[in-house]
Amino acid sequence: MDQSRRLALRAARRLECCYSCLKSPPLPLVWPAEDWQRCERTFRLLRKADARGWLLAGSRLRKQLAGELGVFIAQVSHVREQLAPASECSRPTLRLLLDEILALESEFPQVCTAFANKASRANKEDLLAVHTEPIRFEEIEFGPFEIRLSFDHVQRCFDYRVLALEPSPAPYHSAVTHPHVQGDLLCEGEARQPLRKALEDGRMSDFFLIVTRVLQTYNADSAFAELSEWSGIRCRACGDMVPEEDALRCQSCDDELCNDCCEHCPKCLDDFCSTCLEACGDCERRCCRGCLQPCASCEELFCRGCLTHQDCETCHDSHAIPEDLDGDSHENILEHTPEESATGSGGSLHAP
Repeated sequence: MDQSRRLALRAARRLECCYSCLKSPPLPLVWPAEDWQRCERTFRLLRKADARGWLLAGSRLRKQLAGELGVFIAQVSHVREQLAPASECSRPTLRLLLDEILALESEFPQVCTAFANKASRANKEDLLAVHTEPIRFEEIEFGPFEIRLSFDHVQRCFDYRVLALEPSPAPYHSAVTHPHVQGDLLCEGEARQPLRKALEDGRMSDFFLIVTRVLQTYNADSAFAELSEWSGIRCRACGDMVPEEDALRCQSCDDELCNDCCEHCPKCLDDFCSTCLEACGDCERRCCRGCLQPCASCEELFCRGCLTHQDCETCHDSHAIPEDLDGDSHENILEHTPEESATGSGGSLHAP
């Protein structure tokens, strides 16, 4: 007997022990506490954004909360289904389990087995795992995944995890390595009942193939993150994803923007975000800082067309030098006759 067959037989015997005292081998009950905490945190952030009038942040948080609530509801439904009485089923035989494990070698690039070691704290459970082919949607590469089924032949329970071997997480969801994988948890969707039934019957090959089909299928209604999050560019202003070829870039801060959030300087015609534009103090046109100049007197910013000799209109008018009295005034004073001067000044000198 070769080494791979010996390992497969050992794994089959451990699995047989797990099935020996069970009507069906349900997955362990796990309350989605982390999913609920995630919803609560996003809800608090949303209330804060609404209270402060942060419209763009509020819009993004509403989308995020809707997705997180969908995941939480799905997990709660999963727990409810597990509470249903287990159906009577025939216990899988050692031969069936061995054949199922051996069949995995023809279905997957790599099959791994590991066994509990009492002397090791790390290996407390038996393990049967497979590696998938690289997963790809459209032009997005997610790499291969490891589907890891752990079983405890003493406690007689099962659990499984899905791990990205070459993680390519969503840019704004670092724990989401696949639209339907968050951390190492798979969002099973409609595959939940077939997966449970495959485990009940001891059909290991079907179990791993069903998980693989979930990884190869995209369903926007049950995704932890939309597929678009891996493609295109997220607008830094509104948070929406835009195709890379349609994204614009602020010429000042280098932020990437969608067309709706991009503004143009009326002077140089370059693209800018709203933060990098300021209104001229006179005409109020929003220009980039390179096309604005401070008034030499009040230092308020103006476009060059609204400045006169580097001063704004208000400061220029206030600095205008008063005109000297005109020549006519001087001449009129000099042309006064001596008699007029004497009359004007002598009334008090020659009183009657």
